[in-house]
Amino acid sequence: MPPADPAIVNLPLSDPRCNTSDCLAFADAATESQAKTPWADQFKYGRWATYYYLAIIGLFIASYIYHLYRDRKALRAGRDSHAPGLRQKLLAGGRWLAYRRIEFPGSSGFEIPSFGVLSLLLATVVFLAALTFASRPYYRQHVHYGSPPIATRTGLMAYACTPIMIALAGKANVITLITGISHEKLNVIHRWVGWVTLVLSLIHTIPFFYQPGQDHGYTTLHAEWSVRMGGDMVSFKFCSI
Repeated sequence: MPPADPAIVNLPLSDPRCNTSDCLAFADAATESQAKTPWADQFKYGRWATYYYLAIIGLFIASYIYHLYRDRKALRAGRDSHAPGLRQKLLAGGRWLAYRRIEFPGSSGFEIPSFGVLSLLLATVVFLAALTFASRPYYRQHVHYGSPPIATRTGLMAYACTPIMIALAGKANVITLITGISHEKLNVIHRWVGWVTLVLSLIHTIPFFYQPGQDHGYTTLHAEWSVRMGGDMVSFKFCSI
């Protein structure tokens, strides 16, 4: 490792040349930024996203087991000829509401899912949006202090969506086995998980363009991302983050 340049060691942070760890003020500011918003602390957002969909799956498993138990109990007891009670009426009302679709002129072209699935998707969007935007700061004071926190956590959240997206992809899948929900219904959620992952990936990517542009100027950023053609090889040069 080359020795630190003595010309920049004791420069103040306001000096444009104080932009590497060789400058003591810069190193102290980077350490302080990491202490306030540690990079490793962002992994909890990926875990929370995982816990969320595991909790949803757990609820559907519990519901599936309960209905299996009720059905077997009813078979052993014989057919009930009595009028439906309050519980059956509430259950029927809930199913009527969950299975309905929002209809309006041209709605068939939008492939809007049933109200129950749409409610689940909206709850998921609200939850992930809260994880993404509730915690501040979104950016560090300087790009070289570390990756922007909003980029790190959304990247980990998108990564956390990968297992459930794969699990929902096949016709024969473990989610159908443990919840009793058919592949046709799960395929709707599978597509929406893909869209959610795409949006999280975009939110992850944009800060890596925005913050270097703010710190160094977009002309420098363009030059650093310029494509250099050489034979069959394309190389990309990116600012050190």
